[in-house]
Amino acid sequence: ETIDLSALANALGGLPRNSPLAIRNFALFSVLIDTGAGVSEVAQLRWSMVDLAAGVVRFAGKAEREIRLRPTTVEVLGELKRAASPGDADAELCFVGYNRYGPIRIGKRPLGITSRGIEILVKSLASSLGFERVTPRILRHSAVVAWYREGADEAEIQRRLGLKTAYSFGIYAPIFSKIDAKSKSSSGATS
Repeated sequence: ETIDLSALANALGGLPRNSPLAIRNFALFSVLIDTGAGVSEVAQLRWSMVDLAAGVVRFAGKAEREIRLRPTTVEVLGELKRAASPGDADAELCFVGYNRYGPIRIGKRPLGITSRGIEILVKSLASSLGFERVTPRILRHSAVVAWYREGADEAEIQRRLGLKTAYSFGIYAPIFSKIDAKSKSSSGATS
């Protein structure tokens, strides 16, 4: 299942960014939309991996990769970095976890949002924007479809996702076939 990420991004743009928590939520959701990254990758994202001047994020791990961010995402990440408390900046975490009392800390050190926290946030925020049943996995699949429709080839999409083997990428083959068949039938009808 996929959704129109541009419609979701437009809806997200209407959310307030009037507190560090609201800015964090907006930025986190925007990074997921732009990168197709997994929740564990986003939960572990550090400021040293984000280049605001270049507008890119670099993921480390099994397959290091660099992904370009939309200008809106770069802007809100800049807001998030400026809104961080001095202790938050020391920890280098982009996305600090919150509870009802504020940022979660051990002593002065902030703790990051958990993967489960990201899943709950995505479902709740998407639902409040009128996008039911959206999960981080659906955002990832939707990013793949958007990149393919924009003309990225399979090798480039596989690189963006951080997949080293084509085997795990095989789940997208039926989707790409449907997209190709649809574009051929629509181009044949207009020629």
